[in-house]
Amino acid sequence: MNKTTPNKKPRKKATSTRAATKAATKATRKVAIKPAAGKSTQNTKKAAVVSASNAPLEDLIQVRLGRIKEVINQLARFSIGARGLRSTDLRIMNLLFDSGTLSINELARRSRVDKAWVSRSVTQLLQKRWVSKESDPADARAQLIRLTPKSQDMLEKLRPIVQRNERVMLQGINEVQLKRQLDLLLANASDLLEATERLHKNNKRK
Repeated sequence: MNKTTPNKKPRKKATSTRAATKAATKATRKVAIKPAAGKSTQNTKKAAVVSASNAPLEDLIQVRLGRIKEVINQLARFSIGARGLRSTDLRIMNLLFDSGTLSINELARRSRVDKAWVSRSVTQLLQKRWVSKESDPADARAQLIRLTPKSQDMLEKLRPIVQRNERVMLQGINEVQLKRQLDLLLANASDLLEATERLHKNNKRK
């Protein structure tokens, strides 16, 4: 007696049915998880603006930078302060160390310090023989400022101390990225200063 061979087609249908069900479930999950277009992005931006406007003033970047500057100035008391120098004096001397000779105007421009303040600092540095002055070959009316051997020797002694302090301050920080961001921050701040100065001058004329 011949036995009837079972039909295997229903299994194939069942398999295909399960696959279709699984695909439909995945599609449903994706739709359920996907946020409404536009609304969530707008809500996130609004929340960020509100949180930023309500942030304490001490949390502002410019305030934080001011605190960092104060700490660095206090550190400087243990190095240049003992020699009767100020932070502005050191900035001027660093510029001269790298460039050789510079005029008062150029020192003010590169240090981003008021020309009158730079002039007073240079006068004091001349009196203490940290710098010397000489005639500018390109302009008989101008004078160039140069470091003396005394100041060059002092800066060479300070260099390892300053470098060690910087290594400590940069622990856990990507130095390359930080310098790039600081350069951008300085450029933006400089643009803001120029725009503010122009606005101030225009208001004075009115």
